[in-house]
Amino acid sequence: MVALAVVVIQAQAWGQTAEVAGSTRTSALSTARLSVSFGGTAPDQSNFVVSTGGVTTAISAADFLSAPQVRVAGSYFFKDWLGVNLEGSFEHLKVQRFVNDAVSGPEVGLTGYRLHVQAAGRYPVMDRIGLEARLGLGAGQAPGVFPSAADTDSQTTDFSFGPVGTVAVVSEPWGPVSGQVYVTGAWAPAGGISGTPATPSHKVGSGWYGAGAQLAVGGFTVGSYDLALALDVSWTRAVSNGGDWFYKQKELRAGLGLMAVLPGPRSMPTTGSVRGRVQLGEGGGPASGARVEAGGLVASTDASGEFELSGIAPGSATVRASAEGLRPALSEVRVSAGGVAEVALTLVPATGPGTVKGTVKAASPEAALAGAEVSTEGQPAVRTAKDGTFVLPGVGPGLVTVRVKAEGYALGEDVVQVPPEGEATVPFLLKKQGEKTPATLRGLIRLAGGKTAKVSVRVDELHRDVPLNADGRFSLELPGGKYTLVIDAPGFVAQVKKVEIAAGDQAIIHCELQPAPR
Repeated sequence: MVALAVVVIQAQAWGQTAEVAGSTRTSALSTARLSVSFGGTAPDQSNFVVSTGGVTTAISAADFLSAPQVRVAGSYFFKDWLGVNLEGSFEHLKVQRFVNDAVSGPEVGLTGYRLHVQAAGRYPVMDRIGLEARLGLGAGQAPGVFPSAADTDSQTTDFSFGPVGTVAVVSEPWGPVSGQVYVTGAWAPAGGISGTPATPSHKVGSGWYGAGAQLAVGGFTVGSYDLALALDVSWTRAVSNGGDWFYKQKELRAGLGLMAVLPGPRSMPTTGSVRGRVQLGEGGGPASGARVEAGGLVASTDASGEFELSGIAPGSATVRASAEGLRPALSEVRVSAGGVAEVALTLVPATGPGTVKGTVKAASPEAALAGAEVSTEGQPAVRTAKDGTFVLPGVGPGLVTVRVKAEGYALGEDVVQVPPEGEATVPFLLKKQGEKTPATLRGLIRLAGGKTAKVSVRVDELHRDVPLNADGRFSLELPGGKYTLVIDAPGFVAQVKKVEIAAGDQAIIHCELQPAPR
C-alpha cells in the first residue's frame, strides 16, 4: 500500500509539473499492453506436501509437459501515471497421491488458477524505464491435497479473496528488446485447505509470493499496435498453516507467447534541421557572415563558415547561401522529421551584368509617366509601364548612365552603380519642356575598395553641404552658373570638382576617393 501510494503521488506530481511548466514532454511508456503465453508448470515435488500427525501426504506430477498452463496479463493506463492491471493464469496437473512415500490412489487431474485485479501507479524513472506499483484483490486456488481425504480427486488449496500487491520495473518504449521484472505476493485470511466439497470448514489463512519476468524480443507493427514474441517465466511458493498440519508448494512456470503494446503519446519530432558549411571558391576558405536561407528560416555562418537551421518542415527544401559581391549558391536537400540534412555550398565572385529598375514621374503635378523611353548605352530602349516603372536587364556591372525621354518633357539622365549580377534602382522626376526650372546637379560618390567612411560634399559658392543617400548618391537643384564642389572623407584624398551648368540643364558628377598615403 505504501509503495503504491509513493509511486502514485510521485507520478502525479511529475505529470502536474510537466503540465504547469508547459512542457511538451509526454510519457514514452505504453498506453496499453497485453501478453498471452502458453507453457508448462514444474512443481517442486519434495515440497508439494501436506504434513499432519506425523503422516506426510504428497502429490507428484507426472512430468513437466503434462502440466500445461496459460497466462494472460494486461495493463491499461488512462493517465501517464495511473491505470489498471489484470492478470489471470490457469494450469492443469496430472498428479498421484502418496502417503508416507507409498502410492495411495490413482493418477488424476487437478486444476489451479489465479486472477488479479489491481490499480497501478507508474513513474518514469528514466527515459526507457518505468517503475510500477500495483495493489488490488486476488483470488485463486492451487492444486493440492487435504490430509484426511481418501483420494486426490478435487483436492485444492483455495486462496479465496484477499489483497495482492506487485512491484515491477518495466522497460519501454518498444524496441528490439523490452519487458519487465516483478515481485508479487498475496494473502487470503479466509483461504486455506478446502478438502472435498463435503468438508468446507477447513479454511484457514493462506498466501503465496513469487517473482517473474517477461522478455519481448523483436517486433513488428499491425495497425496501431507493436507485436513481439514474449517469454514468460515465474516462480511462486504457496503456504497454508492449519495448526497441526502445514501445506507448502513451490512451482516454476514458463511459457512462450505474444505480446501486444499500444504505444503511448510520445513527443515525436515534427521538423528537421539543415546543417552545413559555406566556403569561398578557388581556395578562398570559409565564407564567414554569409546569409543562409531554407524553409523560411535565415541564419548567418560563423567564423568557420558553418551554420545550422532547425525547425524545417519535412520534405524537399532549397538551401540558398549569399554574400555581397558573390554569386548566390543553391542546393536541394531532403529534410526528415527529427533528422539533420547535411549540405556544402560554395560562393564564387559575381562577374556578370546586373539589372536597373526604376520609376519615371512627372514633376508637376506628380504622376506616373507611361510610355516613356528609357535607355542605356549598348542596350535596346524599353518603355515604362502604366505605373511608370521600368526594368533594364543585362546592364553593367559598374557605372551605368540611364537616360529617359518623354514627349513634352525635358531629358532625364542619371548614373547608377550596378553590382555584378545584382540590382540597382533609380527614380526620375521629369520637368516639362520650356518650363523655367533650376539646374540639377546629380552625383555618385564612392570610396575605393568598397570601404566606408563619412563623406562630405560642399558647394563653395553656396556655402552649404550636400546630403548624400546611403548608397552615396546626391541630387541638388540650384541656379545656373559655375560651382566648385569639394569632396572629402577621413583617411582619403580630397577632390575638387568644377562644373558650369545652365538653368534647366543637369550635370552628373561621379567621384571615387582614393586612400590617403601613409
